[in-house]
Amino acid sequence: MATKDFTILADRTSDKKKTSILFKSTKNPTNVYPHFSASENIPSTCEILWFPLDANGNRTGEGEYPRQIRYVRGAKSIFVDEMSDIEVEKKAEKIVMKIGFITIPTRDKNLLNYLRYCGYNDANNDTRINSGVLFAEQDYEKEATIQVAREKQLIEAQNFVYTAPIDEIRAFAEVLCKTKADIDGVRLRGDDEIRRSLIPIARSKPETFVDGLKSQSLKNKVFITRAVQKGIIKIDDEQRRLTWAKGGEQIIESAIGLNVMDHFAEYADKSPENIKTLDAIKEMLSSSNSEVATSAPQLTWQESLIEEAINDEIITQSGGNWFMISGEEGEDPVFKVQGKKNLIKAITENKDNLMGLIAERR
Repeated sequence: MATKDFTILADRTSDKKKTSILFKSTKNPTNVYPHFSASENIPSTCEILWFPLDANGNRTGEGEYPRQIRYVRGAKSIFVDEMSDIEVEKKAEKIVMKIGFITIPTRDKNLLNYLRYCGYNDANNDTRINSGVLFAEQDYEKEATIQVAREKQLIEAQNFVYTAPIDEIRAFAEVLCKTKADIDGVRLRGDDEIRRSLIPIARSKPETFVDGLKSQSLKNKVFITRAVQKGIIKIDDEQRRLTWAKGGEQIIESAIGLNVMDHFAEYADKSPENIKTLDAIKEMLSSSNSEVATSAPQLTWQESLIEEAINDEIITQSGGNWFMISGEEGEDPVFKVQGKKNLIKAITENKDNLMGLIAERR
């Protein structure tokens, strides 16, 4: 095997800006200064599992096999099967960490290669055979880059929660819900309550949160949810159908076992017809003056919930504009209120656990 196959590891681009590389003991530091042993030996011979590399340092996919590596000062390679007979006979050099650290000049390619390849390095879980972990490479620049990237994601996530339009926030919160009861809970909360509920999620997992914001499928689902909230489209979960609210024309039907909203969100940008439909939904959401948008009822979330509950026969309406939820056969209604305005108020205030009653009967 050509020597160039392994020198790539010591010729990392990030090394060009450095004069030395730092390795640190993985032992837990003690409470007593200087916290590590005065010296700790790293064996200078090791057997590793070798994955053949191409000229660019990438694994070729050919079968792996064990190889012996040794650190011999001045040798042309760290691999025993590439050493000359004289180099093989030479005694391996001692490698010693002082007070938990060892600093290697970037010009010392052999030693750098050995430490980066050997099984005693914490990074080599996939090539380690029988070696115990003794040290890890310290790349403070990389750690700083990762930390800065995470801080940027945290700011982006929190900025969305604090500043995005509230209808978009509500839609995003509903998308994260797993049950209809959760969705009802979101609809019951005030604007600032919704934002507050998303803050812990944004802070605890900013990477996942930001990835979600950038996910095309999730973006589509947010648009669909907002369209449902605005009364532009309707969802029939039992029939697995998505329809236009005005006229009831079907937009899409999902297969058995699939959630129709998830199905449309996933495939909304996969065909010309679906793209056209999604564009129409976006246009109706962004322009209250569009012909279709003005013809569609602009419902509040309370009105949408009432309409769904009436359609599902959870809430019934009788003479005198009474709205009620029936009790057991022969018994009085478990909830009753006169006038739609009072019903909206009861839902907003969750009077007599009205939201729970509705969710329970779905």
